[in-house]
Amino acid sequence: MRRYVMILLSLFAPANLASAQARMPTPSHAAALPVNSVRSTCIPFRTVKAGTQPGDFRDCRISEFGEFGSVDGQVYFYALYCLIPASSPSASTCGDESFIATYHRARALAVFEREGPGVRLVFERVDEEMGVLRYEKPKILRVAGNIVMDLPIVLDGTGVGNESEYYLREKGAWARIESESWRVELLRKIPSGLQIRKGIWPDFEAMTAEIALYRDGDANCCPSGGSAVAHLSLRAKRLALTSVDIETNR
Repeated sequence: MRRYVMILLSLFAPANLASAQARMPTPSHAAALPVNSVRSTCIPFRTVKAGTQPGDFRDCRISEFGEFGSVDGQVYFYALYCLIPASSPSASTCGDESFIATYHRARALAVFEREGPGVRLVFERVDEEMGVLRYEKPKILRVAGNIVMDLPIVLDGTGVGNESEYYLREKGAWARIESESWRVELLRKIPSGLQIRKGIWPDFEAMTAEIALYRDGDANCCPSGGSAVAHLSLRAKRLALTSVDIETNR
């Protein structure tokens, strides 16, 4: 079973934490599904299944379902799923008020688009660990004259790492935006002796990202190294770093 190593680099330069299969777009020929079904019942996931073995889940329930936007007259829906691993020692079930149920309330995500009287699955995201990546409500954004779908994915921990995926609307389809290399480039521009410990979450309206800078010995709550503002642009299907403003504390 895979294990995640919480190192500094993972907070701003993703290390392929989710499996390649889980990150692949769902084929466009996926069959239409009844709306009432996907609103009330968990879909069959590709990389995890119900069962009693390690890596299985013993309970699944929809935590949230709703519409989140439209593009070219096409309406999009999302579902967030509670998944409680079979290995969990607690008797908790999805939907109760226990810590386990709350902790696992958003461990899978599905995105659907309207197709006739039903919906078609566009994206499915679930991590095999069911306790490392947390999913949030998707967004449809207007970025520099383009339409972008944002799948927010949070790496658990105090660093609030960003494992999100971004897709550009192109010729009636969703094309993955490469969003890792600019963060690697950012690292090269950070002055010696300063660190980035938190996940970096771009503001697509301003096309910037604000970053707190840490020194050795800083507590995670209290960065003392100053701050950086990364200025971004969308070039074809790639997020690019155009400049960085750094303000250090003496």
